Amino acid sequence: MRARTCCAAIGLCVFLTSTSAFVRAKNAGKSQDDNGRGVQSLAKQRLEISRTVFKHQVDRQMANAEVVIRNFDDMSIWSKHWMEDEIRIDSRPHARLLAIQGHFDRMKTVEDRMMKWVKAGQIRESDALKANYYRLEAETMLLEAQRGERSK
Repeated sequence: MRARTCCAAIGLCVFLTSTSAFVRAKNAGKSQDDNGRGVQSLAKQRLEISRTVFKHQVDRQMANAEVVIRNFDDMSIWSKHWMEDEIRIDSRPHARLLAIQGHFDRMKTVEDRMMKWVKAGQIRESDALKANYYRLEAETMLLEAQRGERSK
């Protein structure tokens, strides 16, 4: 009798332990899903802010060459934030490539505008070097991403 009671107690312990582990695993997956949705929501909010800040800076600064020269680094930073937030929302290879392409396009547009100002004598050529650097940086990122896509 004692042996049966001991076996039953062991069986009950095994059952409770495995059930408890199953419930913990199920809940852990659930909280990870909830956490993932929370990260996506935060990334979408950040994306909206980075787009807005970049566009505001373009509207405000592109009208005045001297303002751009003083604040150009911010434009590149916010364009990168925009790109990174798009990648955080959708990290699939094609979406990642599109986000990097968008960053490159924004930096190319700014560089083109600054080169027009150089030709018009509004800014020094040395001032436009930052735009050239940031465009080259974005182009490098784009080429590396494209190469990564082709190698898969």
